[in-house]
Amino acid sequence: MRNRGISGFTLFEIFMTLIIIAVVSGVVVPIVMYGLKLFRLNAFKNDAYNALDAAKIYIATSNFSSIPEEGVEISKLNLELKNNNFDGGVIKKISNDKYEIVNLKKDNYCARGTTDNMKVSDKGCGALDITEPVSATVFIKEYNGKDITVIAGATDNESNIVGYEFNIDGSKFTKKSSSNEYTFKGIKGSVHTFRVRVTNEAGKTTISDNIKLNVDVYSHITCYERNSKELYQISKNVVCKYPTGKDYSYQYSSDNINWYNLKLVDNLYKFKLDDNKEMYTRVLDKKRVVAYNIIKTSNIDKTLNGAYPNLLDNMIMVF
Repeated sequence: MRNRGISGFTLFEIFMTLIIIAVVSGVVVPIVMYGLKLFRLNAFKNDAYNALDAAKIYIATSNFSSIPEEGVEISKLNLELKNNNFDGGVIKKISNDKYEIVNLKKDNYCARGTTDNMKVSDKGCGALDITEPVSATVFIKEYNGKDITVIAGATDNESNIVGYEFNIDGSKFTKKSSSNEYTFKGIKGSVHTFRVRVTNEAGKTTISDNIKLNVDVYSHITCYERNSKELYQISKNVVCKYPTGKDYSYQYSSDNINWYNLKLVDNLYKFKLDDNKEMYTRVLDKKRVVAYNIIKTSNIDKTLNGAYPNLLDNMIMVF
């Protein structure tokens, strides 16, 4: 009686099969993910079109008052939409019969445009910014006799500044960084010319003018947060200490464009901040800036969940 041989896969065949599966997965999975991304973007674009059409119909058929130049929040319009769970958005009138939807948001998705040209993004509204940063400037933050630390101030009306590049005395710009500070090491001499190039979320850039600064006559503003036991707070106090001078004046700004005077007490000023935006402050010697700093805060949360995390830990929920 003859024994039948037992057939099976060899180790080489199994290995080759795994390689083929890996190669196919490496090709197919990115295609599927990209297709899913396009599907979601198109779905959100359709929602934006529907919202824009519904807004135009509502405005035309109701006794809605004239739309201000800055537009009207979409949440203030009683729109009948299947998907009306947007986080925000503004309707603007750009001509007698033409409207634009601006920064229609839902999670990370954002839409902006008209019926003829609607753009969408899954990276936030900043990626749809169509303008360059409004302004850019640079100041000396610290000088220790050989190393110069500079700090950049920049503003953008529609998105955040995400990249900074610096140069000194016409040299090549430094590598782009998310930090608005840079230290030039081993610098000789007192008077130097600085420039900064800033980039917003949409990749658009602005370069500052050539700014000539004398490191020997530069002063510093020192700012610090008042200690608190709570990690999250509804507001925070930041105290800044300013240099003194005969003709010095002191200012602050929330946008680095419009500046307002400060009245110091013992060379100090206490800022009470209730959001996580940046605040700018500077010292002028007549019209010349001699000191500058940017006040940054985090973990400001006006909600119960953020302000009192320990309270939530001890809560007993009753249903």
